This record gives sequence, structure tokens and C-alpha cells, in this order.
Amino acid sequence: MDTSVDTGILDALRSDWPLIVPEKCTEEQLLHVLSVEINRLINQDFSRLIAILYRIDISEPKLKTLLAENKGSDAGRIIAWMILERQKEKQRSRQHFRNTQDDIPEDEKW
Repeated sequence: MDTSVDTGILDALRSDWPLIVPEKCTEEQLLHVLSVEINRLINQDFSRLIAILYRIDISEPKLKTLLAENKGSDAGRIIAWMILERQKEKQRSRQHFRNTQDDIPEDEKW
């Protein structure tokens, strides 16, 4: 069962991409819409795609490896998957540090 994508992830993606997806979209729906937009950028505005991937902090070596290992596959789909995974990773990290902040005694906070 494909669960709906967290709104924080959707908001983060919408800041970089003109995505038209419902608020309660599934990962599969999001991957499809995002891969279509990425394929458009590959063909029409590759430098913008590179800039977005750099800002999102997509690992270039990992991306090159995945693309090389999956020749013949939809590059837009592979990149979309990497972007979604990176956004999930960022969200987990923020949540972890937010919870860690709650453990600091009040007199030690800045």
C-alpha cells in the first residue's frame, strides 16, 4: 500500500518544482509528476536541473552510479526517486534535532 507523502516534503519540493499534485498524493503519484518535470528539464533547461540538484544536495557520485547501473531506465524517474529519498532524509534529520533540542535544560539554551 502506497502511503501519502508528508506535507513537509511536498512543500519542500514545491519550492523548487512547479508540481501540480493533490495535498494527499501517494509517493507513486509524486514520483510520476516529478519525473515528468525532470525529464522536461533534462531536455529543455539542463542547467536549471543541475542547480536544483545541487541545492537539494543530491550526491553526484551516487546519481552517476545509479544512472550507470540502470541504463535504459527512465533517468527522470531515477532522479525523482533520489530527490524524494533526500527530502525524507532531511525531514528525519530535522525531526531528530528538534527532539534533541527538547532535551536541553532551559538554563543551557541560548
